[in-house]
Amino acid sequence: PLTGSKGGPNFFRVTMNAYLPNRGLVDVVREKHPNIKKWATISHDYSYGYSNWNSFSGRFKEIDPEFKIVADGWVKFGSGGGYGPYITKVLDAGAEGLYTSLIGSDWIAFVREGTRYGLFDKIKLFVQGNLIIPETAPLKTEMVKCWAYTHYHAPACDNPSSKWLKKAYSDRYGAIRFAES
Repeated sequence: PLTGSKGGPNFFRVTMNAYLPNRGLVDVVREKHPNIKKWATISHDYSYGYSNWNSFSGRFKEIDPEFKIVADGWVKFGSGGGYGPYITKVLDAGAEGLYTSLIGSDWIAFVREGTRYGLFDKIKLFVQGNLIIPETAPLKTEMVKCWAYTHYHAPACDNPSSKWLKKAYSDRYGAIRFAES
């Protein structure tokens, strides 16, 4: 309400919520991988984790009648590991696609643990619904392939650190993918 119905001309928002990017992510994923129908999530057990998954799965339900949730796992924020039971549940359910919105040290620990379980070789598609780009740095060569969106809004962050990040990212991955709107 502060930036909308109860706000005034001096209040505005330069960031976004999880709703629209996750829905857009579904559209891209579905266009590129239309045959992936069985999905699972391993995300944080708090409101932001649920809102990310609900945005993603809700959009899928709207546009694909064959979309099916086969497993879900809700981990405590800050657990930093112990994801084995969640990973096993996803694999045993036959998930083809896996969605997560884990962040911080939980994201790093999850990628490392998932790799040890062979998770990323056994599922067809891994989707990260809230990738914070600097959090991939500690993974170095351990980083796994995933489809993702990020909240990074380049024009709102015009400073030396942001310029360095944009250059480092484009040097490593080629064409820069940051929105410049």
